[in-house]
Amino acid sequence: MIGKTFLMELRTSWKVLFLFLVIVWVTAYGIVEMFPLFKESFEEELEGAQNVHIVIPDESGGMIELSWVEIPNATEYIVLQDNRTEMLTAAILLMSIDNSSFEDMLEMIGQMSSGTNISGGISTSVIYNGPDTNMSIPNEFNETIYFAIISYDAVTETPVPVGMQSTGGGGNPYEEMMNNPSFSGFTRGRVVDIMEIDGFLTFEFFGWFWMMAGFFLAYVSVTMITSDYETKRMDLIFSTPLSRTQYILEKFGAQVFMCLMLSFFAYAGLAMGIADLGMFSDFSNSAIFWAVFTGFPFYMAICAFGILCAVLFHSGKAGMGLNFGFVIIAFIFLTFSGFAKSLEKMQYLSIMYYWDYMSVIVDNEINWGSFCVLVVLSAAFVTLAIWIFNKRDIPA
Repeated sequence: MIGKTFLMELRTSWKVLFLFLVIVWVTAYGIVEMFPLFKESFEEELEGAQNVHIVIPDESGGMIELSWVEIPNATEYIVLQDNRTEMLTAAILLMSIDNSSFEDMLEMIGQMSSGTNISGGISTSVIYNGPDTNMSIPNEFNETIYFAIISYDAVTETPVPVGMQSTGGGGNPYEEMMNNPSFSGFTRGRVVDIMEIDGFLTFEFFGWFWMMAGFFLAYVSVTMITSDYETKRMDLIFSTPLSRTQYILEKFGAQVFMCLMLSFFAYAGLAMGIADLGMFSDFSNSAIFWAVFTGFPFYMAICAFGILCAVLFHSGKAGMGLNFGFVIIAFIFLTFSGFAKSLEKMQYLSIMYYWDYMSVIVDNEINWGSFCVLVVLSAAFVTLAIWIFNKRDIPA
């Protein structure tokens, strides 16, 4: 009976599949919901930044224009300069002098001017002291520099913090990672901004979800067949009018259905999460759909290779080991292809390269060529598995 093996596999594995699909949905939805918190954590808010304005020239060698609001009763202002990569001592000073007298602050400034260590070996420069509310600074910095402005209140005779600004745009620790050649394989050489929802999901979802789904399918695709060997059910199965070709095709059909469900639940989790955030204008529903579903033949290829491993070894352990290795090697080839120009061609040996979700996310195009490569590869693995399965005797 056509379809009996297909339905039997779904009946026996639906609980495991359903549990995994729930995990997929929760993972996809949860990662999207993390985006606002992630973005907020790297949006640096300097104390009193709204009171200080900075204009940075496009090219080095120009002048940085720094200005700040005029404070009532202030007769003079002091501008401190510091390097955050060592420690923002200006921020520490702003806190420490909040309740200090002006004389105490002048003493600190005198110590700084003389090069005295006042904050654990890290110095802060005084670059201005006067009545004006603006100044120009030569743009000679190779790193982010922070400025703190302090006013002197003539009535209370105490220093009053005005605010802080920096030459940087906030920045985040992922910027260096983005420039790492080992990540170029995953972005296909495209530029993405992790502070935007599409760039965030590129790394935080698509960048590792293939492994979660790949290992699950690598396990299922092998054990779906080797379990019949190991439980001695093969003779019983083929005592019915079921050909070996039909057996393999229906097993593969059940796995293809699992791949479809996996893609759908991943898409549903991402789409619902983005809808909750109201960010479809930044990452459209169709882009989410195709970015996920272009991975469908990638999953198929893993399943097809798993079936091939199963008919070759008849053992769940050996088959799973080889199929897990297949997934890991795909990752290694894609990663190393970004290290040097001479290794670039390694990416074509990785099935991960052909799940081109970046063409959808960045270029708004579907790479049908890569899609078809994975479909053809899957068909080739299944065809080879059928040929071997028909040629070999079933072990007693």
